[in-house]
Amino acid sequence: MIPSPSEATLPRRTRLLLYLLIGVLLGALAPGGNLRAQATSTSPAFEACADLNEEDLRSELNRISQEIFTEGSPNEIDLDAVVARQWTALGMDAVVNRAVDAGVDHVTQNEDLLDKFLSGWSPGKAEELTRAVAQDAFNQEPFRQAIDELATAVAGEIEEEMARLSAESVSINLLCLREFIDRHYSTAIVNAFAADMRQTTANINLADSAAVDSGIMAVVDLHKNALGGVGVIVVTQITRRIVISITRRISARVAGRITTRILGRIGTDLIPVVGWIIGAGLIVYDVMENLDGALPQIRDSLKSEEVKAAIRSEVALSVEPELRRELPVLAREIANDLYNAWLDFQRKYRQVLTLAEQDPDFATLVSRTDDLPKLAEMTDEVLRQSGADGLHRAVVDGSLEAAAQLPSVAVEMLAELGSLETVLAWGELAGADFGVMAAAELYKYQQPGDLDPELLHDLLALDDPGLISELALLQPDQMRTLLTLSRAGLRDLTAALSVAELGQLADVLATLDVTERSRLLVVVAEDPSAVELLDQPALRRYLADGGDITKALTFLRSPADVGGYVTDILRVATRNATVRLFAAKYGGPLTAMTFGGPLLLLLVLLSIIMLPPLFIVKLLRGGGEEDKIPE
Repeated sequence: MIPSPSEATLPRRTRLLLYLLIGVLLGALAPGGNLRAQATSTSPAFEACADLNEEDLRSELNRISQEIFTEGSPNEIDLDAVVARQWTALGMDAVVNRAVDAGVDHVTQNEDLLDKFLSGWSPGKAEELTRAVAQDAFNQEPFRQAIDELATAVAGEIEEEMARLSAESVSINLLCLREFIDRHYSTAIVNAFAADMRQTTANINLADSAAVDSGIMAVVDLHKNALGGVGVIVVTQITRRIVISITRRISARVAGRITTRILGRIGTDLIPVVGWIIGAGLIVYDVMENLDGALPQIRDSLKSEEVKAAIRSEVALSVEPELRRELPVLAREIANDLYNAWLDFQRKYRQVLTLAEQDPDFATLVSRTDDLPKLAEMTDEVLRQSGADGLHRAVVDGSLEAAAQLPSVAVEMLAELGSLETVLAWGELAGADFGVMAAAELYKYQQPGDLDPELLHDLLALDDPGLISELALLQPDQMRTLLTLSRAGLRDLTAALSVAELGQLADVLATLDVTERSRLLVVVAEDPSAVELLDQPALRRYLADGGDITKALTFLRSPADVGGYVTDILRVATRNATVRLFAAKYGGPLTAMTFGGPLLLLLVLLSIIMLPPLFIVKLLRGGGEEDKIPE
């Protein structure tokens, strides 16, 4: 077994746990307060952590962890008790008894009658027979399987115990580390560190052993008031990771050592040699009554509690060396894990930590923030664009804090726009829809002043970044017109039409009544290429005069061959189309020749027909006047 600790070790560890318990009780009684007040300020055990410098922090964490895992500590794993519990749970007494019975029966059937008889008189022969029975009994497959099950069960409970120790070590190390951070930086940094660790450990798989998990939670529950909600999650997740990655590896090796050592020593010094006691203690009457010699006594001796206790002791002894080697390593792994987490946090937020030390206003801002990662990102971008003076102005006037409260995509917007004021203007205009606006990259195509709140709200209500980004390329009036359509209809239109065509369609739709709008949309849905015709001034004038959009598009899209030409002339003649539409389809010269030529010819014919009579009349009128004799 693992030996007891020195007298110097116990009081120190006891004091540590006593101080921690006092801190937990005081924290539980406190009505509220920040993390530091709940976690460490009431616990003298962590004052040393607060006074540490960076160089000594790792050593202190390791010292605390080693004390928890050290031999003789209040948390020490009692191997004898572990083995005894699993021995009883698996009914190993009955297993040993059955194995001994089977061994004795097998030896009885195979040993010479004289050898069995002489074993009652000869200590040497009794010892030889005892070893034969032990070898036969404890090398049978049922017994070997039972030892394997015992080894697995013992290893499993050791895993639970190591999980318990790990949870205790992680809890106290985290409390120490938080006291150090709080003293050197601020409570806000403590909160941010805990949140960062929570995010880092969020994807760790849970332990698949209910016993292991309940053991972890039992320890964490003792410290929950000191750790706080986030701290409890962090400790639980880190401990589970340790259980998965380290303790299970150790417990698997322990199980293998148990089986190998027990079966390797069966029949040697593991099983007490009782033959000489049996041989010296028998009397002639017993021998005459029982030709089996010492076998009955051997049976009883191998079933004795002494033999079973020897096997249990061997199980515990086979585990001890492995734990001696691995527990200090496990303690060091835990301390290093938390220390490295702090180093990673420092590297990630080096700029924020430095600024908090140099600028009191920034330190105050850090103390108020609930999302340090977002503040750090926004700080880095403002500093990159505006320098230290610009950052300080943003801190003082509150614009940095306001920007840090926007969704994380605001940092990308700032990098794109280069103006913190514009980002904040978008934030005020979009409000709760800021994320949708940013995802659609609306800020790349529009200015905050270009869109009134109602139009922006209607646009973002589409909740479709791709659709919004398509409409964002249009003019505000065009957006308003298209937003009167259904979302499904808009998706179909944006998929079929270019931005320019969408604008043309919107302009025409704005001039139509509800009925004509529906007719136009039906035509465009059937053939999106019809939109190309909407840009023609003749069509727009036709529609402005109240023309039928369906008839106009049908006319313009009909064939322009000889037959179509004749048909279109008749349509104009019957007022189913206008000359303007005809000109839009066939061009000005052909239209002039088509409708101007016949008219000119008609005028010439009329002139020819009407000119002679007019000339004659004129001549007659003129001649009459000349021949008239005055009175």
